[in-house]
Amino acid sequence: MLSRIVAVTLMLACVTGLGVGAVRGIRATAAQADPTEVSAWRLDLAYYDCLSAQVHSLVHRGQTVDVSMTDPGPGVTLAKVVAPFAVITAHPSGHVVLTLVTRRGPDTCLGSVVVARDPSGAVHDGRGSLGGRRMPPQTPL
Repeated sequence: MLSRIVAVTLMLACVTGLGVGAVRGIRATAAQADPTEVSAWRLDLAYYDCLSAQVHSLVHRGQTVDVSMTDPGPGVTLAKVVAPFAVITAHPSGHVVLTLVTRRGPDTCLGSVVVARDPSGAVHDGRGSLGGRRMPPQTPL
């Protein structure tokens, strides 16, 4: 008899825990589907698409490049954009060096521009822009 009471009590506790977890999951999903959150995610996607367009205008698929880590925050952001299609090296000698710089103007990705310095020393700005003057999304570090 005692074992049945313990089993029923344990079962009720487990069912209650599952119910509380389900309610929290539903609330979290609803919060992430909020129009403000959706807008923020779309802006984030547009920002990275813009940076990708700029990088593609500067380097070719499979090309070996160096991503400047002088400022680690922008460097990591740029590395995320470059990694899917180019080879990243830590040796800039003989390779294009990409840097993400902050700049005002219409031809930017929310105030960011990808700049490439080729081995000859020539400097080129990436082409592609995202209008607006809002701050770029924070990178999760």
